[in-house]
Amino acid sequence: MLPLCPLSYGEADWLDVGGCQGIKQLHCDLSGVTSDPREWYYARVSSVSPSTSSKSAWALSPRFSPRLDTTISPPTLRVSVTKQGIVVRVKTLRPQVRRIHRNLRFKIYVTSSGGEEVHSKHA
Repeated sequence: MLPLCPLSYGEADWLDVGGCQGIKQLHCDLSGVTSDPREWYYARVSSVSPSTSSKSAWALSPRFSPRLDTTISPPTLRVSVTKQGIVVRVKTLRPQVRRIHRNLRFKIYVTSSGGEEVHSKHA
C-alpha cells in the first residue's frame, strides 16, 4: 500500500491525498492538490503491510513544480463537414493543465495528399 502526501514548499503539514491512501497501484494523480503553478511541492510515500502492521520509512520526492514539471499531452481533433465548410474542433486539455498553462495556444496545419503544407492557423 502506498499512502501518498504532497507538501507545498515551506508548509509544515503534510496533506493526505484522497484516493491515494492504502492503494495497491504504483501511481496516483496529484493534480487536484498540486494545481497552484506558483508553488513548489514534495511528495512522500511509505509502504504498509496490513497483515503484519509493518511500515517502511518515508521516501521523499525531489521538489517539483506543476508549471515546470507537468507534461502536456497532445490535444485531440474532431473534423466535421458543415454547410459553411470543414470545421476542426480541438478538444482542450485537462482543466488542471489549462489552469497551469493559461497562455497555451494551438497551431493547426493542413496538408494536401501530396504532403505539401497548404495553410496553418493559430488557435
